[in-house]
Amino acid sequence: MTSEQRDAILTIMSGKAGNAWYEVLASVVSRVLDPRFVPIEFEFDLNRRHARVSFGGGEVLTTTEPVKNIATGKDHRVRLEMPEGMEYRRPEIATTGLLRSKGPIAFDYPPAHSSLAIVEQTHTGLVA
Repeated sequence: MTSEQRDAILTIMSGKAGNAWYEVLASVVSRVLDPRFVPIEFEFDLNRRHARVSFGGGEVLTTTEPVKNIATGKDHRVRLEMPEGMEYRRPEIATTGLLRSKGPIAFDYPPAHSSLAIVEQTHTGLVA
């Protein structure tokens, strides 16, 4: 990654490049650490509602899995339509399997809501 690409990512994430979604994210962040550029492992299967993301060799790890039917144990499929959505338009609703960090901001959350979607964000907002 070039220094120009790194600067562009930091500008986008700060909300200074436009796009209301990133402006909202930047407005709710209370603590900004110095950026680290680390390896990212990414697995994503929208149809199966499975995902795994690992930053820095597992320093931050999250997994996503389908919502389970509590009576049968089978996977539920929950789709949502958000025609005016800011972050996505047609997410698949899921749950986190893991959501933890061993980094400077450490946490280990129990399973909770998760959403999966294919999105394209530009400086003007979400592309339909």
